[in-house]
Amino acid sequence: MRIPANSLRKGGRGHHVNHRAATVHGGRSQDIGKLQLVVKVETAFPAACIIVRGQISTRSILVIYAAARRINAAVPGADIAVDLGHAGIAAEALEQLMDVADRGLLPDSVDPSRLPCHLRILESSGQLA
Repeated sequence: MRIPANSLRKGGRGHHVNHRAATVHGGRSQDIGKLQLVVKVETAFPAACIIVRGQISTRSILVIYAAARRINAAVPGADIAVDLGHAGIAAEALEQLMDVADRGLLPDSVDPSRLPCHLRILESSGQLA
């Protein structure tokens, strides 16, 4: 999944990415909320943090993977923390994210180059949707 250039904006505290999640019921799309990411990159360490707000589903998790892939390409070997403290996450999506963190590789569909990716999951509020 590509993040459109017009959805990435530079703010005072990092890059912000907005993604509107939707579900389909009876052929109609139903809006379920907006997924927001704030990406902070520290090239000196190298480290980065993806702060997630909104509801994460197995479909919208691809946006997190795409952000991680971009960080990984820009700062190879960076430790990427994914902060879920302000997000709700479906149990299946959390399982997928933990699996990616354990394997150290993003899914083939997101990163065909198969570069090692060091994800660390922060669940400060432990919210499960």
